[in-house]
Amino acid sequence: MLGVLGVRLLDEILAPTWSLHRLVRGRIEDDRAALLAASDEQELILNRTRRLRRLEVVGPAGSGKSMLAAAKARRLAHDGYRTLLVCFNQRLATSLIRELEEAPAPAPATHGPTSAAPGPTGLDVTTFHRLCERLATEAGVLPTRPAPIPRTWWDEALPAALDAAIDWLPQEHYAAVIVDEGQDFEARWFELLQRLLAGPDAVFWVFHDPGQALIRTDVVASLGLECHELFENHRNPGSIAQLAARFYHGDEETIARPTAERRYTVIGAKPGAATLDALRRTLHRLIEEEHVAPFWIAVLSGGSATASEVWRHRRFGNAFLENAALYDDGSSRGLAPEDVPDEPDEVLFETIRRFKGLEREVVVLVELPTDGDRLDELLYVGLTRATTELVVIAPPELARRLGGGKGEVSDGA
Repeated sequence: MLGVLGVRLLDEILAPTWSLHRLVRGRIEDDRAALLAASDEQELILNRTRRLRRLEVVGPAGSGKSMLAAAKARRLAHDGYRTLLVCFNQRLATSLIRELEEAPAPAPATHGPTSAAPGPTGLDVTTFHRLCERLATEAGVLPTRPAPIPRTWWDEALPAALDAAIDWLPQEHYAAVIVDEGQDFEARWFELLQRLLAGPDAVFWVFHDPGQALIRTDVVASLGLECHELFENHRNPGSIAQLAARFYHGDEETIARPTAERRYTVIGAKPGAATLDALRRTLHRLIEEEHVAPFWIAVLSGGSATASEVWRHRRFGNAFLENAALYDDGSSRGLAPEDVPDEPDEVLFETIRRFKGLEREVVVLVELPTDGDRLDELLYVGLTRATTELVVIAPPELARRLGGGKGEVSDGA
C-alpha cells in the first residue's frame, strides 16, 4: 500500500501544478502604453491654463509636474519668449535638457523681454545654483569657491552672488521663468528669480509637491500665485502608490492607475554584508530570471553617495553599478547639468535625494535610515520612483513597517 503520503507524492509527479508568472520585462512593456496615454491629459492641462501668467501647480509624485514644466517651457520658447526652466537637482536638469534638445536656439526676438532692448528668444535649462554661478561669473561678482565646499556656499554665498549680479545684467532677464521642484527652494530664491523677470506681464510658474520637501519646508503657497491642483499619479502601479501614500504629507488623496498584481517586494536585511548580499540576489533575479535590461534598473541609496557601501562595492555578480556624475569615492564630479555624460548600459546607482523628480522602470531602494528628520518624505520620494517594479531592501525594523500592506517581507538578514 502506498499510503496517504505515497498517493500524494505520486499525484504530484504525474499531475504537477504549474503557476504562470508574467515576467517583469513584459510588465514594463505594458506600462509604457499607460504612461504614454497620460501625455494627452498633460496637453489638456496646458491648454486650459495657457492664459495664466502667475501660477503654482501642485501635485503628488507621478502627476506629471516635470513633464508639464518642460512642455510649458517649450511652448513659451516656441512663441518667442526668452524662457528659463530652473530646478534644484542636477540630474533632473540634465534629463530636462536632453528632453528639450529640440527647443528653439537663442535668436533675435521679435518682441523682446526687456524694455531696454530686444533680447534673445530660446530656452535656458539649469539648476538654481548653476544659474547663480553663471550669472555671477558673467557679472564678475562670483567669490572664490572654497574647498571643501561648505553648506553655506549653496545656501548663502551663491544666492548672494546672484543678488549682486542681477542689476548688472539686464540682458539676462527673462520673459518667462518656470520653476520645477519648487518645494526645495527658499523664499529668497523665489524673490531673486522674480527679479529676473522682464516686466509685470512676464510668466512665472512654479511646480511643487509638499510631500517631497526633503530639503526644507515648502513655501510656494505663500507666494500668492493662482493655484492649479493635480491629483492623478500616472507613474506608479496601484500597489506601489498605496504603499507610498502611507508616507505622503499632502492635502489631498491621490488617484493612481489600477493594477491587479502586487508590484513591490520588501526584503528585511541588516546593514552591511546582509544588505549587499540581498542586493546581489535581487539584481540576479531581475536581470537573469526576469530578463530586465540593466539600464532599466536604478539602485537608489537612502544616504549619501560618499557613505554608501553599495557604491563602494559596485559589482554584484554580473551586475555593475555606474554613475557618470560621481567619482569612485561617491563625491560629485561637479559637472554642469549640460556636461553630464550619457549613462552606460549598466545599472544606475544614485541617491534618493539626487534622483528626485525622475523615474525608472525598476527601482531598488537600499541603505534606508530607520529614523531622522524628514524620513517620511525620503521614503515617499524613493518609493514613487518606480514605474513598473519596486524592491525595498531595508533594516528589519523598517521592513516590518513597510510590509504592513500588501507586499511580502522576505528575511534577508
